[in-house]
This record gives sequence, structure tokens and C-alpha cells, in this order.
Amino acid sequence: MDKTAVVARYKELLEELGSPANEVILTAGAALVVLGIRGKVKSLDVDIPVNVFNWVGTKHEIIVKEGSVPRIKLSDNVTLRILEDTIGLSNNGGVWMYSLSELITQKRYLSTMKDRDEDRRLNDQMEVYLLLTRRSLKMMTT
Repeated sequence: MDKTAVVARYKELLEELGSPANEVILTAGAALVVLGIRGKVKSLDVDIPVNVFNWVGTKHEIIVKEGSVPRIKLSDNVTLRILEDTIGLSNNGGVWMYSLSELITQKRYLSTMKDRDEDRRLNDQMEVYLLLTRRSLKMMTT
């Protein structure tokens, strides 16, 4: 999905979940597509409040794997997780997502996972660099 498709699917998801936009948070690749750092993404990883997660979990299987957070595969292109209260957020044209600092932290973590494919780890490192550059430029202009 390119940026237009990500934003369209995000808006559909708001209606499906019946949640306000500030409670449906894009993470990882989809946030990078909205920011223009990545061109496309296969699916949306989305964080939602625990009460919404539990409600969706009554209709869809909650997947629990050792060493990983519970998630729900809502569709072929949407995976849901529980939103943590401490996560920094930002709003980009009505689309809520992890803040630049949170995305940097997330991508740094992913780039250190030993079982992650080497190409993906290198891509994570490149995206960290691009996010750091964007954050520096944003700080210079504010």
C-alpha cells in the first residue's frame, strides 16, 4: 500500500472499530509511509486501547506467542496490538501514529533482533538514520 492506500485503510479502520482517530495509532512501516520515508508497506500494524482490543478479541482470535505481545490479525492487511499509555504520538493530517522518537526507538529495537532477516535489519538501520535526520530538521525549524 502506498500513502493514499494507507490513509484510506486507516479511515476504514476508524469506522470498523468505532474509535476516534487518536485511539487508532499507526506504528512501524505504515507510519513511515505516511511520513514519506518509505514508499509502500504490505500491511498496517495498529495499536488500539485495551478495551477496544478486548472487544475485537471477542470476534477474532487473539494470537499469543512467547516473547511477543498479544495481537489480532484483523485482516490480511491489518494487525492490532494494545496501545501502551506511555507511547509518544503525533498527528499527521488526521492520521495518528507513533512520534518520531517512538519510531526511532522501535526501529532501533528491530534492527538488533537476532532472528530478523539481515536485509530487514539493514533497512531498519537506514530508516533510523532517515528518522533522525527528519527529527533534527524539525528541531531546527521550530
